[in-house]
Amino acid sequence: MTGRRSPGSAYFAILAIWIFSALLLCGCAGVEQNVVQKENSSLQETTITNPLTISPVIVTTLPPLKEEIISSFAGTPTTLITAKSACTVECDADKYPQLTQLCLRAYANACKDASKCGGLLPGDDLDGCYYDLAEKAGDVLLCDLIPGNNTKALCKAGFYKNSSVCRDITNADMQCDCYLNILLPSKNLSQCENVFPTACRGRCFYEYSVKYDMPQLCQRADDGSRDSCYRAVATENLDPAACASVLMQSSDLCYLDMAVGLKDPLICNNITSAEKDYKYWCLAGAERNVSLCDRVEKDKWSDCVYYVARLTGDESICDKTNDKTGSCYTALAEYGKDPSYCEKIKGSEEKDRCYASSAAARSDISLCKNISDTNYRKECYLSFIQDSAKEMLLGGKTRIFS
Repeated sequence: MTGRRSPGSAYFAILAIWIFSALLLCGCAGVEQNVVQKENSSLQETTITNPLTISPVIVTTLPPLKEEIISSFAGTPTTLITAKSACTVECDADKYPQLTQLCLRAYANACKDASKCGGLLPGDDLDGCYYDLAEKAGDVLLCDLIPGNNTKALCKAGFYKNSSVCRDITNADMQCDCYLNILLPSKNLSQCENVFPTACRGRCFYEYSVKYDMPQLCQRADDGSRDSCYRAVATENLDPAACASVLMQSSDLCYLDMAVGLKDPLICNNITSAEKDYKYWCLAGAERNVSLCDRVEKDKWSDCVYYVARLTGDESICDKTNDKTGSCYTALAEYGKDPSYCEKIKGSEEKDRCYASSAAARSDISLCKNISDTNYRKECYLSFIQDSAKEMLLGGKTRIFS
């Protein structure tokens, strides 16, 4: 979790030191701040941070962030900037009391504002809230605000890269997380051979396979997870070769994903299913050609059309389908297209799903307030907290179809 230096980091470091020195000389009492010295082989940086708020007035050098986070910063992927005015919390506790904690955590995450974690009750949501933001902000001080000992140790281990901290974690899954967070970045396969505890080894090979595009290691993953390992390698790395080891039905879906993601219709020739619809559907998606859906069986024609509409963002395709359920417009909104398409949907359930999917795809939590159904609203909040929840809401295609 070390920071990536920005071009102006030296300038801001000097400015920060000058301001801090001036405050000491004049005896001014400002907002309590922590001065953290970060050493680098070529440059020493000084970053002034407030452990409760990641705000626009703070100069913070961040680590590389995931694509969905980077895209939200409009050209400043290494500096975390929060527009507080655009992050008014709308949790509607009276109507959805069971979702209040989840909602607060989701807003804290979406707004990159740790001060919003303070409204959470002690428990997993509070611990997770500070943990997530410590990781995103590259600020180890936020780890100290975590009440739970296991989560606090996991958080600090990620910064200090010291596996001895992991021994103090009593939860088996979290302990495994701790070891893997330290071992995997080293790109040393031998580490998986000796990982402790032994129950964590299969998962180590799974994660290593995906991270470094090495599908051959999926055979050493835990029983029951090998098939998903191959698909994960293929999807994460856009590697069609990884699909070859997936079981029959899943391999066809894997090749479909690859053909569409790479826009390569030749990959569709690897589909072996007796159902020709798979191959035609694959060709339609890879070529973004809705006319190829005419070769699909009649009862599956509309699904193929929605699929191409989702890929192309072409509203005219939906207008031709006489779609009464709104599924085609949901497909347009689902992968980050215009969320206003949701308003064209008459069914309340389909409309809620449309807004939930659109919120996840666009990383816009404000769209969650348009959802009336409790379950879909919950899914909407979860998509801002868990990558797996976001992938499930978007059909597991967050990379290929984003």
